[in-house]
Amino acid sequence: MARHFELVELTDSEFDCFSETHSQGNFQQTSSMAQMHQRTNKVDCKYLGVREYTDEGSELVAAMLFATHHGRSTFCTIYDGPLLDYTDHELVKFTFSALKPYAKKNGGTHIWFTPEVIYQLRSTD
Repeated sequence: MARHFELVELTDSEFDCFSETHSQGNFQQTSSMAQMHQRTNKVDCKYLGVREYTDEGSELVAAMLFATHHGRSTFCTIYDGPLLDYTDHELVKFTFSALKPYAKKNGGTHIWFTPEVIYQLRSTD
């Protein structure tokens, strides 16, 4: 059976609730950090989520998308996110596929992600 996902805008409180309970939740992914960036860096911020339509209708992904305007270019950035289960390949594919046109629709010429995932663990050996 095919899964049905949708990219949606979230309120700041919906976003914070998701971030607080997600295993990858971090200070970069909070509405307080968004407010600081908006004041100091003069950026626009959107709270985004991906919902899967099941009986529960749950949110599976959350991300803060910052848009920084430089002349004719708008750079979109998601710091330490998006917050999602990177082992769910269908969800990952949908999320990144949906974020690109969303950023473009909102004037983005570039989009940059810094996921909060461990690339490689090393020991002292």
